[in-house]
Amino acid sequence: MKAIFSLHFLLLVISSVITGCASVSENHSTHIKLGISRIPVHEVPKAVLAASEHHVPGIYIHTASINHHQRHDVYELRGLSHHTHYDIYVTADGHVLDIDHDKWLSD
Repeated sequence: MKAIFSLHFLLLVISSVITGCASVSENHSTHIKLGISRIPVHEVPKAVLAASEHHVPGIYIHTASINHHQRHDVYELRGLSHHTHYDIYVTADGHVLDIDHDKWLSD
């Protein structure tokens, strides 16, 4: 079971890379193939948002996606905090799987 979840997480990370490099129409088809759906931020469970806030205080989440795989839902939250862009991967019960970040140049 853990191997399946790890493979699923790897696919999620790969899809994030593809999403960053592909055009809008390719993003849509890639998301459908991998079971990833964009959702409004207000539909993200409170436990997921609380976990992201706990790990990145003051984060403003601007984009949310959910990846449905068997019995596991993994949320990918994209947001900003202190001139840094974050991608946070969180399970539905609030367990943070990974946090990626890119520091922006400030004035």
